[in-house]
Amino acid sequence: MLDIISRSQRARVCEYPVSFRTPYIVSSDLKGPLSIRVHDGKRVLIIGNDEIGIEGRILVPSSFSSDENVMCQHKVCVIRSVDDLEINDDAEIVMIPNCFEFRNDPRKLIHMITKAREAAGYGRLLYASGIAEPSMLALLVYMGVDIVDDVLCKAYGMQGIRCIPEGHILTGKNETEYNIQELSRECEKVSDFIGSGRLRELVDQRAPSSPFSVAVLRLTDELAFGYQEETCPTVGEKFACNTTQSLFRPEVKRFREKILKDYRKPSHKKILVLLPCSARKPYHTSKSHKAFSSAIHTADHDVFVHEVIVTSPLGTVPRELDVFYPANSYDIPVTGEWKCQERTFIREMVKNIIDQGYDTVISHLGKTTELISDLCEMKETCVGDPTSPVSLTNLDNEIRKAARTQRPFVYDRPHGNDAFDTFIPIQPRSSGHHHGRVPRDREVPVLEDH
Repeated sequence: MLDIISRSQRARVCEYPVSFRTPYIVSSDLKGPLSIRVHDGKRVLIIGNDEIGIEGRILVPSSFSSDENVMCQHKVCVIRSVDDLEINDDAEIVMIPNCFEFRNDPRKLIHMITKAREAAGYGRLLYASGIAEPSMLALLVYMGVDIVDDVLCKAYGMQGIRCIPEGHILTGKNETEYNIQELSRECEKVSDFIGSGRLRELVDQRAPSSPFSVAVLRLTDELAFGYQEETCPTVGEKFACNTTQSLFRPEVKRFREKILKDYRKPSHKKILVLLPCSARKPYHTSKSHKAFSSAIHTADHDVFVHEVIVTSPLGTVPRELDVFYPANSYDIPVTGEWKCQERTFIREMVKNIIDQGYDTVISHLGKTTELISDLCEMKETCVGDPTSPVSLTNLDNEIRKAARTQRPFVYDRPHGNDAFDTFIPIQPRSSGHHHGRVPRDREVPVLEDH
């Protein structure tokens, strides 16, 4: 039975009954509750007093029969293919024996890990052997791997290659011990980031260390989006989007897709005002957006105004959603320049909002207006800084001008048998015994059934 201590999407820190905590590194020096021993040219996984043979290569569909696919003993299932995978009910660890074979094929690695993780379920541990090094560990754990080993680090060390989280350094001397220690140090960092719910940030930092890990992360975001998104939080701590790939982290991509597919503007909003984002979240608590509010909410005409914030990595954030995750939690470097990926999804999402139908579109974006100005006819109100007095005055004037053509928005009081039109008896404040109905100008609404 696993005791889950903390998790960050697919990654988790948990206690296993055989006295170890994940993420766990299996030693090839016969140390710890799990270890690997080489005997007669074959590797053997040792758990306590039990030995499990780690046989052969990963199989492809044309080269295996069903009885070769899974070997289960001593509560460990060693799998060599995920096609038609069935795992024994009493299995506690699912092991992929030779992931090094996937070092040149990131798609197969992603397929193998995601399918094995899904087949294993949440209550079993997933062990990916032969692929862990400091620069890859965070990514493997992020994908759902609980257990790795130090085999690859030792192999690199004997070749005179030092493995650090930022990549490889050729030293020409035996780096085996250094590599094992570095892998252990990185494992502690991974656990800390899982505990804070921010493992994806560490993954974004480590992935650029090699072309292979970049490819794995990009393809995981693309091909395994559903797999990652189903464990993605709907609330959370602040997080940073400091790299291009972080634009496609699951909760960010999910937000953009939800806005594009499911969001519909309030029907009475007829004036669209596009606003820049702010460093402080939620936006409405920032100084700049308080200044915008002072120009927008100056009279009853503000009921027609729909404020939409244009930002990366979320694209567009309607004002009524700026208090919700991830709009209230992300941070991103502000340079004034948009990457090509940002330009693409911002244009798509702004167009999606505009196409929902407004009588007037006002852009208070400044220079960013150039990115979207061809999408429709719009009024630009910025002169230099969006919070300058001139810019705010222009914004106020354009909203007033646009609102002149709008019909007044009237709230009608409900009548009839509605609870808000119901008289109820009250006790008099005096010591007398008068009972009666509340006069209509003092009626009290009934909000609950008694």
